[in-house]
Amino acid sequence: FSYCGSLHINAASDSSNYSSVDGVLFNNDKTILVAYAKDNISTSYTVPDSVKTIRDYAFSGCVYLTDIQTPDSVTVIGTAAFNGCRGLTSIVLPDSITKLYSSVFSDCANLTSGITIIEQSLFHSCSNLVSVSIPRGVTSIESHAFYGCSRLKSITIPGSVKKFGYNSFGSCYGLKDVYYLGTSEQYNEIEFAGDVGEIDYSKFHFAEDGADVMIG
Repeated sequence: FSYCGSLHINAASDSSNYSSVDGVLFNNDKTILVAYAKDNISTSYTVPDSVKTIRDYAFSGCVYLTDIQTPDSVTVIGTAAFNGCRGLTSIVLPDSITKLYSSVFSDCANLTSGITIIEQSLFHSCSNLVSVSIPRGVTSIESHAFYGCSRLKSITIPGSVKKFGYNSFGSCYGLKDVYYLGTSEQYNEIEFAGDVGEIDYSKFHFAEDGADVMIG
């Protein structure tokens, strides 16, 4: 349903598989949020406490949303779930999340707040993750945040990051390129909580060197 701008969602009242509330589609027991209506002009949305999974592309192309609140019940956020939410400036991700799939925030050009810490083990063993762009405003990448992301090849890190947790990039054996959007002097001021992993063996591209990188 990505970018179906005029799409409105209503589940049939006798459906045994789906239900809908105010144009938002869920599975029948409302533990899975399937899709948010693209024609909804509300600027904020609070995911219900019953939801455990936000499906792939669930909010993709919802350009009116600027703020999303996600409850502690959510453990999984699917691929590109918020892709193209170009109005989104703030989102709160709970510590309960155990799986955050690729491109969750791709093309969220205005996302500046709400994500300040990449929590401990947030991307742990996401073995199919190939590239990551960390949003501006993130200040800390906690321990084991990307541990075991064995296929991760590149990562873009904003100059706002001040701390790398222990083994935050441990066992990221495929990591080749790190695009850092600050200067080498800023990078040297980052706090390292012990051995942070394979990032130390990667090629660094600093903004001062003219690296052509952007954060989505």
